[in-house]
Amino acid sequence: VIQTATVTINDREHNIYISRNFTYEGDSETVSYSFTTDSREHANIRQGQTFKSKANWDGNVLKVTTIGGNLTKREQYSLRPDGLLMLVVERPGHPPLALYFQHQ
Repeated sequence: VIQTATVTINDREHNIYISRNFTYEGDSETVSYSFTTDSREHANIRQGQTFKSKANWDGNVLKVTTIGGNLTKREQYSLRPDGLLMLVVERPGHPPLALYFQHQ
C-alpha cells in the first residue's frame, strides 16, 4: 500500500519530464525515479535496464507509453474537475490501477 507519493510533470518545449516518488506503508523504503519522454532508444536506464518512453497530449490528458524488454506499460495523467491528478496505469497481466494525487 502506498503511504505517500509525489508526481511532478514538466513540459518544456515539447520535452516532457516525469518524476515520481513513492513511499510504501510499513517500509522505510522510498522508490524514486524520473525519466524523459520522447527520448532516443536506450536513453533512459532504471535498475540496469533500458527503456523508451513516448508521450503525447490528447486534449488535457497526457498519455505515456513505456517499452522495456518485452513489456509495454501505458499511463494516463489527467486533472479531474475536483483538482485531483488521476494517474491510470495499465500493465500486461494486471488490472488497470488508478491513483489520485492532491495538488500541493
